[in-house]
Amino acid sequence: CYAAKGRTNTMDISECLSSKTCTTNLSCGSKTVFCMLDVNTGVCSTNGHCADRPTTCEDATVPVCDCDKTTYKNFCEAAKAMKTVKYIGQCSSIEL
Repeated sequence: CYAAKGRTNTMDISECLSSKTCTTNLSCGSKTVFCMLDVNTGVCSTNGHCADRPTTCEDATVPVCDCDKTTYKNFCEAAKAMKTVKYIGQCSSIEL
């Protein structure tokens, strides 16, 4: 599904999500999927849905910040690392 989206930096990858709910990557049961946590108004939840894990990404540089406050080069790179994007932009050193 990332290929269909052009492996771009979009927060809307709803077609990549399965109906299987999860709380950790392990609960998805495979290294080809990961647990994408629900993010509502900038707050990462402890619940999510299993999502396809990309194997390749475009070289676009649009920094994103994950729920663990790590900055990735783009949305696809975060998903490839099995991380949920909290927001587009570099992580702030001061987050509330």
